[in-house]
Amino acid sequence: MGVVLPNTASTRQLFDACAAHTRAPEDHSPFVRALELLGKPQSA
Repeated sequence: MGVVLPNTASTRQLFDACAAHTRAPEDHSPFVRALELLGKPQSA
């Protein structure tokens, strides 16, 4: 198709990292947890 989807690669990497740290690849809770951690503001 020739369409560039910039977030596709980073999303795939995040899914792969989460899948590597869980026993149930069909469970998306590690992915949700990672997104929660990424969305928290950093304290100074």
